[in-house]
Amino acid sequence: MKIGILSLYYHNYNFGGALQAYALCKYLNKKYDAEQISVKFEFPDYLRQQICRTRGIRKIKAVLSLVKYNTLQWCSKMTHPVVTNKLHLRKRQFDAFCNQIPHSIRVYTIDSVKETDKIYDMFVCGSDVIWNCGMPAFVAALGFTEKEKIAYAPSVGSSMLPDWWKKEYIPYVTKIQSISMRENSTANQLERLLEKPVECVLDPTFLLKKEDWDRCVGKEEKRTNECFCYLLGNSVIQRKQIAEFAKKNKLRLVTEPYATNQSFRKCDKYFGDLKDYHSGPKEFINHIKNSEVIITDSFHACVFSIIYNKEFYAVPRINDTDEALSGRVKSLLETLNLKERYVQNIQTQERVNIDYSDANILVEKLREKSVLFLEESVKDGEHNCSSI
Repeated sequence: MKIGILSLYYHNYNFGGALQAYALCKYLNKKYDAEQISVKFEFPDYLRQQICRTRGIRKIKAVLSLVKYNTLQWCSKMTHPVVTNKLHLRKRQFDAFCNQIPHSIRVYTIDSVKETDKIYDMFVCGSDVIWNCGMPAFVAALGFTEKEKIAYAPSVGSSMLPDWWKKEYIPYVTKIQSISMRENSTANQLERLLEKPVECVLDPTFLLKKEDWDRCVGKEEKRTNECFCYLLGNSVIQRKQIAEFAKKNKLRLVTEPYATNQSFRKCDKYFGDLKDYHSGPKEFINHIKNSEVIITDSFHACVFSIIYNKEFYAVPRINDTDEALSGRVKSLLETLNLKERYVQNIQTQERVNIDYSDANILVEKLREKSVLFLEESVKDGEHNCSSI
């Protein structure tokens, strides 16, 4: 039986996106023949979809965001060629990592992905924010196929199911045989809407244990007196606070600059004692695994900090409008009884070690629950396929 996974895989230069794609495929291939479906859908496509499907202020925001994105990309290439060339090293590392993940050789478009119905016996959509990335619901929720379908840990990126989402997604989601979501709040809302079970499961990166990730990334030396910081937000004030925290605690600050859209951002220019331009997903994990302290606003950086039982501090993700975008991180920390690791102002924070005794037990229980959902869903789908 051949399983096709629809996720944010193709040309995804986000660490978390690449690592969740690897993890789900890796786990399923322990027992089945699974691969990622290469679907070309990138950030500008998302904005164009927003422009087409929205009205009023949301349409205006999407237009401005697309103009800003294109302008930043052009300015990065024209005014910061050295940075642009360095970031090509990072992209090459990403490409090398993602090419090792089993995937379709053919690259499909939004229009041609329906042709995969002839290739795969079963489909899985997830994880990451595939249900709010701008990809049409017909594709993201597997509306193009009548074959067995599983939703494993998709996210809408917020704690609520927006009205537009319900209108666009429910007609397709209701036809998925086995449904789960990554955040508990949205899983509960969807269960009420569909009047059928919707499980809350762990992100695919948790399906693999620490030993599995060790085999993936290899061995490196521990880095004492080092603080690794990975930020997706663009607050300069927050970066100054983190620099003060590192200085106060006599830690060398290592940063992963220009992580958003892999283009120059002024907020990252002077941030960090050591700026790492060339790391791919494996090196990203090694930064977390071997650094003494981790500071991040990233969901997946928190995940790997927890997997490796690191001293980490989650900070708000702040964008241009000073809006905190941290719902997924808060949900994760609350689930694992680690909500005290969420820090509003890192500058005034004293270092506090973490007792992972309870969190490790919770992770193991939730992993067992998530594995059970996934394996039973695949077995049910396999049975249904054989009885057709």
